[in-house]
Amino acid sequence: MTTNNVHVLAGNEPASRLLLADCDPDESAIAIRAIKRGCARLEIWPVATLAHAAEVLARERIETVLAGSGLDGKTLPQTIRWFAHNGPGAAIVALLEQPDRHRQEALEAGASAVCSKPDFLVAQLRHEFGARCSDRIQEPGRRIG
Repeated sequence: MTTNNVHVLAGNEPASRLLLADCDPDESAIAIRAIKRGCARLEIWPVATLAHAAEVLARERIETVLAGSGLDGKTLPQTIRWFAHNGPGAAIVALLEQPDRHRQEALEAGASAVCSKPDFLVAQLRHEFGARCSDRIQEPGRRIG
């Protein structure tokens, strides 16, 4: 089974890799705790700059990028386009403070999905990573933390 370029792990396959790109360390910490609690088989690569993201993308096969705004002063559409160019094949999920307001802009820039950070992040991860996430993940609309 495949969901948005992410393969369900079986046997001795390596863990899938997720790049969490956000300049807000508090939001990143919340997301990392939620991901690790519910999706233990994922390797998470947190980055706060595009330079650091480029280093990770050069050496790791990243399946999914969770992209927040403000990286290196770029707008979210610029950041999404950067990841689409530099992380070919990766599903890009836009993390937005106000997803309804900027959804269309993010999708037009190349995001495969949009979610609110952090409230609906876990619901999106459950969708993206399917069977690898346990049922212990909180439901959408509940605060992560």
